[in-house]
Amino acid sequence: MELRQLRYFLAVAQQRHFTHAAEHVGIAQPALSQQIRRLEAELGVRLFDRDNRRVALTAAGQAFLDHAERVVEAADQAVAEMEGFSGTLRGRVMIGTLQSLSELKLPAILARFHSQHPHVEIALREETSDRMPAMLLDGTLDMALLDTTRRAMPAGLIVENVYQDELMVVVASGHPLAKRARVKLEALRDEAFVLYKAGSGLRTVVERACNEVGFSPRVAFESGDWSTIGALVAEGLGVTILPFNLAERAAPRVTRIAVEPKGLLRTVGLAWRKGRHLSGAAVALLALLRDALRAG
Repeated sequence: MELRQLRYFLAVAQQRHFTHAAEHVGIAQPALSQQIRRLEAELGVRLFDRDNRRVALTAAGQAFLDHAERVVEAADQAVAEMEGFSGTLRGRVMIGTLQSLSELKLPAILARFHSQHPHVEIALREETSDRMPAMLLDGTLDMALLDTTRRAMPAGLIVENVYQDELMVVVASGHPLAKRARVKLEALRDEAFVLYKAGSGLRTVVERACNEVGFSPRVAFESGDWSTIGALVAEGLGVTILPFNLAERAAPRVTRIAVEPKGLLRTVGLAWRKGRHLSGAAVALLALLRDALRAG
């Protein structure tokens, strides 16, 4: 029995799908299936029931799951402790993030981390705040930076809020509202909106804020890219609401306007799965992200 076979077994148990599990561990699906068959042959039991539509643990597979998790966790912990003795962190860390963070705040933080730990590979995955909690729970991500503004999080996650963004109204420079320093959201009731795609944390914050003052934003365009949103606004195709730093860079020929009376804020949290053993590399990155983002 090999440690890698246990990792493959855990991936299939989590994903309930051989192809998805193979993608998760980074090998071809036939190779994964072969290793699972070898593990089953060595144990003398069938670990999974397979048909064309689903994969499920057998009773033996369910019993083996607890043992496999403990063995893999112990192995990972041993490696992390030895890394501490050697002073050299290695491995791969999967982090989920919002697009706005991956383009503005994360590059400098990750450059600092890489200079300290050059042997650690970081895989950055841009996702919506709706999707990342499930990806943390199923092990696809080690940690995630996501929008936590008035958002209920699954009980299986640990979430620490690390900073807040002020959100700004962004309009074309020739728009009638462009001369104002501050604006109430109610003034946007009859405007067309250019927003992030549905499911994003920012989209949810904007829609909720508009609903609370009595209207639903009329969405004319949506995009997953903030620069595209800024370009559409600059052409007069609608207004938008963006975090302060993004609003500043959105596009030429746009104007930022503060929301009155007390501003509109977005909260960003750092999350990871409760009870998950994090490698030494992941722990170091988690600590740096926490400190750097809280410091601004």
